[in-house]
Amino acid sequence: MSIKQNYWKINLKYLLFLLSIWFMVSFGFGILFVEQLNQLKFGGFKLGFW
Repeated sequence: MSIKQNYWKINLKYLLFLLSIWFMVSFGFGILFVEQLNQLKFGGFKLGFW
């Protein structure tokens, strides 16, 4: 495998890992844990606000 192919293979693994974390935090926590997040306030707004 060439250096460029190896680079992109590793890069795509990082990308998929980070996108899955982003999805879980933004959609999963924002929808599933909205009641718990609304208990907290940040900058005058409830944390579950969207």
